[in-house]
Amino acid sequence: KPNFNSADEAPGSTHPDVLRALLASMSDLGARSSTLADRSGMGDTRQVMQQMGVFDLAKAFGFETVVLDELPEDAWEIFDGDGYHWKHGFPVPKMLLEAERVVQTCNLKTHRYGGHFTLSLKNSVGLVGKHYRSYNYMSELHATDDQRRMIAEVNAAYRPALIVMDGVEAFVKGGPAAGTRAATNVVIAGTDRVAIDAAGVAILRL
Repeated sequence: KPNFNSADEAPGSTHPDVLRALLASMSDLGARSSTLADRSGMGDTRQVMQQMGVFDLAKAFGFETVVLDELPEDAWEIFDGDGYHWKHGFPVPKMLLEAERVVQTCNLKTHRYGGHFTLSLKNSVGLVGKHYRSYNYMSELHATDDQRRMIAEVNAAYRPALIVMDGVEAFVKGGPAAGTRAATNVVIAGTDRVAIDAAGVAILRL
């Protein structure tokens, strides 16, 4: 799961070099197959992937690509829980729940539209279906004061095996597609999304 919310260059979206390094590392670790999946929030997902060179990279490295917007209705599962702030739960792709390992790569940046920052937790929103059975889940998310709680709840649907945060360059104001840049010169990797985001927020504050 990369960050292809838009086709803007890093840190607006995942840098192609990050994907190359991840794919090479996963291959060295024995991964037999890989699938890249995402849903854009600020553009047509297939066009965003095309502009970012994802499909060319897929041919070079031999991984599968999935445009989540194009999945059929029966490829989704509603995830819900007691006390959740989503009115009807939220749809996640079954392939996410069935994957042997999930690797997520995110960017280090502020977010002017809601959530305050986009790190690993908010990157998971791109795994939620926008429309499902005539309901717009993203309209619900962006029209509520509970947005940050709902972002946290999305992350209960899965547990990543690895998170890699590209903080070589960050947006310290604005975001998620464009903003004030800073050369933060860090890459943070781990398995705990909360710890990753806490470190990322500390860097943004500096």
